[in-house]
Amino acid sequence: MPELVEAEITARALRRLIGARVRSVEILDPRVERSDELGRGLAAVVGQRLTGVHRLGKSVEVTCDDATVLRVRFGMSGRMVIDGRSAIGDLLYGPDDARTIWDRARLDTDRGAIAFNDPRRFGAIEVNPAPLVLGPDATTWTAGQTRALVGRRRPIKPLLLDQSVVAGLGNLAADEILWRIGLDPHQPAGDLGERARGRLADSTREVMAMLLERGGSHLGDLVGFRHSGALCPVDDTPLERSRISGRTAVWCPAHQRGAGELQ
Repeated sequence: MPELVEAEITARALRRLIGARVRSVEILDPRVERSDELGRGLAAVVGQRLTGVHRLGKSVEVTCDDATVLRVRFGMSGRMVIDGRSAIGDLLYGPDDARTIWDRARLDTDRGAIAFNDPRRFGAIEVNPAPLVLGPDATTWTAGQTRALVGRRRPIKPLLLDQSVVAGLGNLAADEILWRIGLDPHQPAGDLGERARGRLADSTREVMAMLLERGGSHLGDLVGFRHSGALCPVDDTPLERSRISGRTAVWCPAHQRGAGELQ
């Protein structure tokens, strides 16, 4: 599933096309296109130049010279393919390649072709969407910004996935962060003291930097142990799989403890 890392890598690839003029748009699956409130779809960008590319959490926005904005939501398996090459590598829960039969929309520019490829069809391209309500970006989350967790009774794992609390984290990265600092994903977020919150913020930035350097959210140290029966690579304890607020958490019951252990 594309997370912050995949969105950032995609944004960097798309920036090479800043200044390109869109010559044509082809919608191969109408479900991918989300028109704006005036009914304008992707065809609105034909003839426009691409003037900017920005990552916002786990999505990417492309701006045009007439101020039209395209927001790409990757869903479970979406990716951008530029001149036949995928901007990102493998996805843990998706195909390893980007076959053209999975292309949902294509934009041809005077400097190259862009395709939105999405086998599972949960992604979308939104035209002039409403502003996102996002928390601080996970790559820059600071100890001071973690004060948003104070008083929250929800478990820390689903709060890390709440984009209004911290932007960009997905399931894989959140598990990696908590596993590295030894924090139980069931722990109520409000029980974390100042020192524990600081460690959480530090771990978040460190994991994001590591995954960006490695080139994928699926390249953390814990990911290879998400299968049934796997042992924790830290202490050889059988890892547990829990459902917390509808999301699967993989964690170690031996070294991932309550907030008091981090104070």
